[in-house]
Amino acid sequence: MAAITNMDEDVSGFASGSRPVACPAACQAAFNAVTKPDLHRVWDIEFDPVTKTRATQPCGLRRIDHVSQTMPLDEMQSWLTYYTSTFELEKTAITGVADPSGPIVSQALASPAGEVRLNLNGAVDRQTFADNFLEQGSSAGVQHIAFATDDIFETAERLQQTGLRRLSIDAGYYQNLQHDFDLDLTMVERLRAHSILYDREGDGEYFQLYCAPFLNGFFFEIVERRGGYLGYGARNASIRLAAQAEQSRTTPN
Repeated sequence: MAAITNMDEDVSGFASGSRPVACPAACQAAFNAVTKPDLHRVWDIEFDPVTKTRATQPCGLRRIDHVSQTMPLDEMQSWLTYYTSTFELEKTAITGVADPSGPIVSQALASPAGEVRLNLNGAVDRQTFADNFLEQGSSAGVQHIAFATDDIFETAERLQQTGLRRLSIDAGYYQNLQHDFDLDLTMVERLRAHSILYDREGDGEYFQLYCAPFLNGFFFEIVERRGGYLGYGARNASIRLAAQAEQSRTTPN
């Protein structure tokens, strides 16, 4: 309890009808730890020191291309209404994606000029990769973020130097790729060497590189669009999901 000074003078003053001109003074020593906290070791306590051996070099990521949000299928319509009415995003046709354990319903949204792109994925089966992600959280959430690059091969090489764990793609995919698109063998080998997925629509081309999933199913994607490609590589979705499911089983988070 802090010591109070001038108590006798205050009592006698009240008796004669006077009023105090200042509040009673408290001993500062009693509150020293509160008024003057010791913060000189806060950085040592809250953070662990890390020795930076070398500067991280840029890897060519330019901006966010799109964001993908996963949700239970029965919540999908309410999320669609929210995004289209609040942000005036425009939706495209709904597509079905084949997960090894069940179907996933996918809906793409974009702003009129294409600056904002969003994918909504509705999980139908409780054994899919998308639903496993939902089980780790309390509700719908962002499961992956895609970054755009101007040269996916250069970006892939730089990321490899940093030790990035890429998603492993089955070799059979690249054999089918050559047949489906009549690609040059050199191009197919470059894609295979960096685990890059490929799609083409008209004159547009799309390149996709995925990191291995972490944090209970979250992952990053790097994409390159050429020739005005506007899609999201729908033909590759089942390949990606199968690879993610396999890698999640063999390499736990």
